[in-house]
Amino acid sequence: MTTRSLVVVNALALIALIALIAVPHVGLALVALALIALPPWGRTYAERAVISGVILVGAIAIIFPRAGAISFDRVSASALFGGLLALAMLLRFIPGVRSRAMPRLNGVDVVAGLATVLVAAVPIKTYFGLTSEQAVASLFQTGWDNQGHFVPFANTVMQGGSQWVTADGSIAWNQWYPAVHTNLWSLAQVVVGTDTPDRISLVIPYALWVALSFAACVGVFTWIAGDLAKVVARKTELSKKGVAGAGILAALGSALFGIFGSIQFLYSAGFTNFVMAVAVVAATTYLSAKEPVRVGWFVVPLGALATVGLWTPLVIALVPAGIVIAIKLIRVKIWWGIIWLVAVSAVALITLISQAEAVLGASDSESAGSFNESLSSVGVGMTGFNLTLAMFAPLIAVFIGISLWRRGLRVLAILISAPVILSAGLAVIFAVGADATGVSRLTSYYVLKSLNASLLLLIPLLMAVGAIGLVVLIRHLGKLNAIFISVTVFVVGASSFGFIGFNANQLAANFEAAPGIAVALERDRWINNPEIGEKIVQAARVAQQNPDFTPIAWEGVGTLENLWVLALTNVVSSEQTLFYAELPDAPYGEPALAEITRYTYANPTSRVQLLWTSPEVGAGLQQWAASYPPERVLTPEVVIP
Repeated sequence: MTTRSLVVVNALALIALIALIAVPHVGLALVALALIALPPWGRTYAERAVISGVILVGAIAIIFPRAGAISFDRVSASALFGGLLALAMLLRFIPGVRSRAMPRLNGVDVVAGLATVLVAAVPIKTYFGLTSEQAVASLFQTGWDNQGHFVPFANTVMQGGSQWVTADGSIAWNQWYPAVHTNLWSLAQVVVGTDTPDRISLVIPYALWVALSFAACVGVFTWIAGDLAKVVARKTELSKKGVAGAGILAALGSALFGIFGSIQFLYSAGFTNFVMAVAVVAATTYLSAKEPVRVGWFVVPLGALATVGLWTPLVIALVPAGIVIAIKLIRVKIWWGIIWLVAVSAVALITLISQAEAVLGASDSESAGSFNESLSSVGVGMTGFNLTLAMFAPLIAVFIGISLWRRGLRVLAILISAPVILSAGLAVIFAVGADATGVSRLTSYYVLKSLNASLLLLIPLLMAVGAIGLVVLIRHLGKLNAIFISVTVFVVGASSFGFIGFNANQLAANFEAAPGIAVALERDRWINNPEIGEKIVQAARVAQQNPDFTPIAWEGVGTLENLWVLALTNVVSSEQTLFYAELPDAPYGEPALAEITRYTYANPTSRVQLLWTSPEVGAGLQQWAASYPPERVLTPEVVIP
């Protein structure tokens, strides 16, 4: 890079940094764009964006750990985002780095960028301008885990840190569970948010940050598919145009899966942290396979720490990448490799032990085995996906790996297939726990989630191989046949999602819309019918008048509604969550009152407020509560406008 070019890129970075301080909304967007375009790492714009993303989430895992001491405010958040950009630009002053020119925009960059924008645009357009009631109704009805991830986001923003104080003095619910994603959203929110937020006003920002994170993951998978296709296609007889075409086709296929495929169910259900973990594992292993010495040495430890903080079990899929990097570094200079291996292994071991102790300490399990059984016994809650393909994913990954090995791409063969296989291996571990608790292996939540991870990791590989095969086939055909085959493949693929010749709102019997469209339709359905959201938000507004009391929406639908009301009122504690779970199923009546009586006697410091809307119900609750002092039990009315 020339001196003039160096001055230009650093000037652009400086503008982004100044804007981050002066106009935070604009500045955060400019910093994000600068991290895509300006750093010296990565040979393409999409690759730079992916590396920057891994560095960002890895840095958050280190600087802002769960229950950490650093405050979350505009200064610390701006220092993180701005500091990452400043570090990237400082690297350009190193003589060996300075010579790296700006990349040229290629087809895979364009497809990955468009996929990210399109996936983000639909939910952002939907949620922007909604009322809090509409947003809550949509999040409540479309995904049970949205509440679970909203809680740490709201807690962190409201309390200005990741150490949360609860009203009842017990440990905060979700205090010790993976938090990189919610810390990322919280840091971004305190940069662009108001100085005096309230929990209800954070619902829409939560939905927007989740959408942006999910879209970024789709962009990662899209880039991997396209770039992998180009790398492998160069080992075939394809021309330069054929290589580029294979990359674009693979990227398009992965993008279509991200827009219309079953991955959308994961987003809707509130499992974006899981998708982020899979994306980090996929990106880390692929980057390490491409450039193990120049890039792998820092993305592997950062990716591993981020994965532990996103979906901890999946970190096992990064072990092969760590081994390969260590071997490569030892071959370059033996003491480099040994120091790197010892340091990374020590950090990984300490992180895993501390995470395991924290999670076990926050649960009722006494050992890792009993904790595995507890997890594996969950037999509901997983979203739909192609289970057959997921079960065969390890075998397909082995065949793809063997093919690449024979073409001389040995490191790539190992590192792109190993995560698929090891993710499926996780399913076997969880299956043992499921067997011990009598739950079917194919209904166990964590068995299915591990298989889904294996499927998601396989998708870019399938798209890359399929794109190369299609280009090779077309190359040997005439132009007319090539066009015919391309159109046929597109129509058949799109029809399998239910979009060629069908109205998604009026599907025939036994014919379903694509997951991406089904999710959007479901989201819109509850936005247009926000009754549950109105009840939750209005109950939370009443409950906020006495935030130290555990709220119980008496005329509601049960546990999840109560958890949402509490999440919008105050920090959710483990004791309160357990109390909700022990209440009998809604509709509440005498058995629920008996449980509340037991709870208040067993917990002398507990305080509850029974929220009602119907005068008849309210009169009965007030009569029951008359035997309690008002500092223990309240019965406020909730007026629904």
